[in-house]
Amino acid sequence: MKSSRKKESLGIVLTDAYIEAVWVQASGSQIVRLRSARADLLPGEVCGGWVQSPARTAARIRKMLTSARIRLREAVVVVPDGQMAAQILDLPAEIPSNMQKFIHTEMRFSPILAKRTPYADYRLLGTDDDGKGKILAALTTRECIRNLVDTFRLAGIRIQSLQTDFCAVYQAAESFCNETRAGKNLLLASLTGQTLTICIYLERKLDFVQRFSCEGQADIAAFLFSQIRTIQQFYELEKGISFPHHGRILVILDQKNGVQEKLASALEGLGGRTVSWIAPDWQSNSIVPKDKGLIGLAALGAAWTGIQPSAQTMPDLLPPEVPELYAWQKSLRKTVAAAVLMIVGFYAAARLGSLNASADSLSPKPLRLVQLAECQKQAKEELDRLRDLHQSSRRLLRQKTLYSFSAIFEEIANAVPASVQMTSLEMDRKGQIGIAGRALSLQAVHQFAAQLGQSPRISNTQITESRLGASSGRMYEFRIVCRMNPSETGEKKDAEAAAD
Repeated sequence: MKSSRKKESLGIVLTDAYIEAVWVQASGSQIVRLRSARADLLPGEVCGGWVQSPARTAARIRKMLTSARIRLREAVVVVPDGQMAAQILDLPAEIPSNMQKFIHTEMRFSPILAKRTPYADYRLLGTDDDGKGKILAALTTRECIRNLVDTFRLAGIRIQSLQTDFCAVYQAAESFCNETRAGKNLLLASLTGQTLTICIYLERKLDFVQRFSCEGQADIAAFLFSQIRTIQQFYELEKGISFPHHGRILVILDQKNGVQEKLASALEGLGGRTVSWIAPDWQSNSIVPKDKGLIGLAALGAAWTGIQPSAQTMPDLLPPEVPELYAWQKSLRKTVAAAVLMIVGFYAAARLGSLNASADSLSPKPLRLVQLAECQKQAKEELDRLRDLHQSSRRLLRQKTLYSFSAIFEEIANAVPASVQMTSLEMDRKGQIGIAGRALSLQAVHQFAAQLGQSPRISNTQITESRLGASSGRMYEFRIVCRMNPSETGEKKDAEAAAD
């Protein structure tokens, strides 16, 4: 029986009080090895999710990873709770062509938008009982992204993805908590940093999200209980769902703050035995591995996202230009290394030639001719080797910009819904794709665009045009533009891409 390949991933959580990292190595869905580390921060070192001194915080991250013997330098990072907002939005009948602008308008009252440059991402949640489409939208700022990228760059860490805290928590809870998998309905209350997030999952699908800031609250336990009770009563009155009878309540605390005992006594009368806890003092016995002590669910969920990205249904707040910058820096380093090797080779060949020439001047004439022929042969071999090295480096750089058109065609064909018909497909040598076609509904057009956006080979998907066609029948004409992601080095290329 063929053994599955082992994967490794690193998840990092940054709050105002601490930094936590979890490294996992897994074979399939089973954790093989796990290492975790946590470092407390000085007061004011990170304020409101903003790193005040990136160099000092980066040095603390490097020291923490070195002490925990974590060598991986590529991580899934959780956006600090004070720099992120999230909301479930209803899609209008006419799907907006610019989803970024639509999300910014719908979440305009978020304090994150005040005098800053917003950046948003979303994931489809399906439709409600009335047939309206719903999305989970997450919002942060480009200033926050730049602050995190600079901090982790100084720490020598490449950011693979930027995730939301409550999605990472649920990812870990769903994978490793028996309490979460016991029922289909779940009220999840997680406290990360200074932010309380309450999520409602009905039939294992996200139905409600609301975030509350706990900053300045004198009695955090009373504040948490009040919010949980209010939302539970709303679902009992409006939808007839009682979590003590039709589901479970899971409360997750990330650090010791003295609220466990007070909150537990209050929730005992509210949910009884249906309330489960994951806290520094009362960790659930179902969290694995059991011999590692407390593992923060946000960091564990972020690390698990790197192991199983196919199961990822959470927004990614890392702009596409950041991975492109990482790829460009990697190509530049390889180019510089190849150039240095060529210069060293030429210098060695020239130096060897001058030494042989001085030695030949002191030797008899017949011996000098033989040595000259040997030097010419060695110089020719050295030049051939350098020429091969130069060609290899050029092929390596060219492969970083090639696109696998056959794989792109397969991705687009797999993403086309049954009620969508493509009429044209355009590609250029810079990786831009234009798709035109007809569809039976605007919902099908948006579904097609969403499927393209979730492909790892396609990014920057936008609906530039969607209107009712002039022909008879209710057929909608649309146009979608997107961009191909460059293929990784070593991937199989088709003949057309190689010819370009």
